[in-house]
Amino acid sequence: INAEYMGIQNLLMEKVATTYFVTTNITEYFEKASPKAVFYKIQVKCNEKEWYVEKRFSEFDEMYKELKKKLPSIPERPPKTVLKLKSAEGLLKRKQELNDFLKSLVIRPELLNHNILRIFLQLDANNPDTPAPVPIKLGELTDLPLGVRDFLYLEDQGILFIVLSDMNIGSRVDAYFNNISFPWDKKKAEEKITVGALLAYSVSKDSEYLNWKFERLWVKSYGSQTNILAWSTPITLVAVGMDDGKVHCLRIPLDAKGAKHEEYCSLQIHKARVMGLVIDHTKNQMFTVGEDCKLKITDLSYQQTHSEFSVGNYELKYLDFEADTQRLFIINGAGELYIFALVDKKPEFLKQIVLGSVSVVRGLAMHYPSRYLFTCAMDGVITMVEYGAAGKEKLTKIIGSMKVPENARCIQWRLKKMELISGYENGQVICWDSQRGVISYAFSPHTEAITRTFWDEKNEIIYTSSKDKSIRIWKFPSQWHKYIYREFAPVISAPSEIKAEDKKEGGGSDNELDEENNSGDDDLKGWEKQL
Repeated sequence: INAEYMGIQNLLMEKVATTYFVTTNITEYFEKASPKAVFYKIQVKCNEKEWYVEKRFSEFDEMYKELKKKLPSIPERPPKTVLKLKSAEGLLKRKQELNDFLKSLVIRPELLNHNILRIFLQLDANNPDTPAPVPIKLGELTDLPLGVRDFLYLEDQGILFIVLSDMNIGSRVDAYFNNISFPWDKKKAEEKITVGALLAYSVSKDSEYLNWKFERLWVKSYGSQTNILAWSTPITLVAVGMDDGKVHCLRIPLDAKGAKHEEYCSLQIHKARVMGLVIDHTKNQMFTVGEDCKLKITDLSYQQTHSEFSVGNYELKYLDFEADTQRLFIINGAGELYIFALVDKKPEFLKQIVLGSVSVVRGLAMHYPSRYLFTCAMDGVITMVEYGAAGKEKLTKIIGSMKVPENARCIQWRLKKMELISGYENGQVICWDSQRGVISYAFSPHTEAITRTFWDEKNEIIYTSSKDKSIRIWKFPSQWHKYIYREFAPVISAPSEIKAEDKKEGGGSDNELDEENNSGDDDLKGWEKQL
């Protein structure tokens, strides 16, 4: 399967990728009478084309501020002065500083793929046949009553489930005290303040994934924050994990296309926030983890928890389930990964591994066919783990890590491009070239923290949700342009091939996993050598 991955990657590189050689240089400065200001003349070369752009310092400053809003770690622009520069010495110094500043921008591919810098340098105006490939917004659902915590889109059924929560701590406290029911105080349901909600929408679109339309079907309100969703098509059950440790389950008759819902059960499973939730329809059971450090397994037929397991001493943050091998993957607040197998419906501990971050892990993505697991943490560390096949969990190991901007909240794996896609506290989404450890592209789909992302590999579409009370759908281009700055950045060669002896780091029979996966053909092995 790894050979197939690389075949896709090579096809894209050969038939779609375009490489541009970019050079910039501020050749002179001069003063214009109208408007009365100093202008800097920028020479821009892109492949065989050359043109000049004239910009004032204020235009550099405006471009810098806009980039800083949209993208991480922007180089600092030259400082402003209290008084207007008039001396030749001062203007010459500023010219050199602006020249260095501009060059520090154009050596970064993600900036040259961004409209702000492209417009500033007039790249598209002078290369009309090769506009930068950028994400295209296909649809959006905005003005939701509360911030989005999680969502599930059932494309085959045309149904979208969303859980919302009040993101303001002050109003949550007010709602908590308002919703307390004393024996002598019989509050009506309509008098209680909504803190969390489950919404169902009918979704339609055309065959080109355009003209998205959303129609609200129903709303279920709760007095506690909602946190996470799970769905099972075979038993048509949606489950909502809550901040108060409860899980609410509803039946959704698909013959009604989501228009109806039936209360199935409400269970107090944990003593603290439910952080992970998975439904296993084959055994009609539900797995949950919570901030009470517990893994629990609940029988949905009897609506009772039949197994529980204490997992370390730290709050549990993530749960994933590999149905084919009946294995559970759990991550706690200390950045530790635990692997469990289900034996007679009970969890059996298999492996523990410490991830590379020193802060809370906020995002988890798994790719089952290749047995890759990716995490992102608040300290800006992305870790990649290759986990062993069933019965070979001892071979699980970290194969690479990468430092990215802090406050990453979620992560996705884009197979065709070998990219990691991370969502951030400031509403940004950044695509990372996993082979080179550099940004491919970055943009800001939201104005507040991104809470959840979902990547549709087949259609190359990303779904994003945010505290800004919206969900947006974006179509990614099949390939980003490649920009190479001649003076500063040499052509980056492909990852060096790993020698046979390098693959035997564990020694002896520990290379079973590599042989089984044909990992010699997998460029992700380059993480160990390059990052």
